[in-house]
Amino acid sequence: MRAALDDAFRARPEQWWLSVQGDTGGAVHNTIDGGTQNGPVLQARDITNLTFDLRRE
Repeated sequence: MRAALDDAFRARPEQWWLSVQGDTGGAVHNTIDGGTQNGPVLQARDITNLTFDLRRE
């Protein structure tokens, strides 16, 4: 009922829904600027189901 009466209230879930529909990618610009990286660097757009074992021997 509130969404029917309140445009701003209705817009929030609609914007969210549009943002998660059919996301098939997009431009990615990975950058490391300055400093020293003392270890591996991973740059990516989407990462899922990935585990890092950071134990040092």
